[in-house]
Order: sequence, then structure tokens, then C-alpha cells
Amino acid sequence: MIARSFLCAAVLAATLPLAGCGRSPATNFYMFSPLMPVTAPLSSAAPVSTLAADTEPGPQVAVIVGVPAYLDRPQMVVRGGNGVSVRLGDYHQWSEPVADGVTRVLCDRLCAALAPARGLAFPLRAALPAEWRISVDIARLDGSPDGEATLEALWTLGPAQGAAETAAGRFTSRIPVGSDMAALAEAESVLLVRLAETLATELANVMRR
Repeated sequence: MIARSFLCAAVLAATLPLAGCGRSPATNFYMFSPLMPVTAPLSSAAPVSTLAADTEPGPQVAVIVGVPAYLDRPQMVVRGGNGVSVRLGDYHQWSEPVADGVTRVLCDRLCAALAPARGLAFPLRAALPAEWRISVDIARLDGSPDGEATLEALWTLGPAQGAAETAAGRFTSRIPVGSDMAALAEAESVLLVRLAETLATELANVMRR
């Protein structure tokens, strides 16, 4: 009886510390932002749903984005100061797949740029008829709080049904980051907006040829 009581007391003493440590930190979720209401540039143009049937549509652009395997995960990726080490933010995660978030921001900003011409940008998976296609392969999109955020990407632009690309290039940009993970998400959003503006400029140049 004494031995059994001693065993129960030992088990209870061992489990008490675990009970105090069993609660994990809350997970924070983030998403890329186009950093401006895309409805603002559209205010002077009629909504697509209200355009007359004989209205000439503008350029229709399909966007496809690829991301490297190290980014294809829910956790945010933090790059170490040596440039080769990374860590995953287990309690700091994206609210959507990274490729979907990048595509959303690029399409939002391209839509704003195309609005005066009544154009539209949409994900390639939408399976809508398109006149142009923009392909973006993200090579790097990461950074660290109190450090820098970096975006490197290769892009191509051409007719949606054509085999040859009309234009292609490499985009590289980096900016300082604030002191927390929310600041990192915002900095990466700024870089994506810069990429979208570059693509909008290149598309305009191609359309003028």
C-alpha cells in the first residue's frame, strides 16, 4: 500500500510540470497585400458586369506563378545573416499557399494598371480566354526582421497562344525590414508590388509594338 502511494505521488509530481508547459503559443497568420485598394484606380471605369455588350474589351492577361520548394509550405521562411541558413516560423504562417498569394497580388496590381484600357488580369487556372500570358518563376522571396527582404524572379511575357515569348527578364529587389514578422510580410508585399509594376510597364511596351 505504501509502495503504491509512493508510485502515485511520483507520477503526479512528474506530470505537474508538463501540465504547466502544455499550452503552445498562438499561431499568427499573414497574407501578402497589394498595399492599396485596387478599386481606387477602377473608379473611372464601369464594372465589368455593367459594361454594354458592344463595349470593346481591353487586354486579357493570364498570370501563372511558380515558387521553389523551400517556399511551398505554410511557415514563413526567415533567412539567416550568412545567406545560406534558414529557419521556419512554426508560429508565423501564411494564410494561403505562397504561389496563390503572389498570384493574387500580381493580378490585383495588373488589374489596376489595365483598368483605363478595360483590361483584366487573372490566374491562368481561371481558364478564361486570354490574349497575353505572363509567367513568373520566383527564385527567392524571404528575409528577416531587423534585416532585409529580398525578391528574385524570372519572368516571361508573350501571346497566350504563341510558342515564342515576346519579352523576358530577371527582377531583383531588396528593402529593409522592421522588427517583427508582420513587418517581414509587409516588406515582401512591397517587393511583389514592385514586380507587378515592372510587369505592367513591360506589358505596356509590348502592346505598343
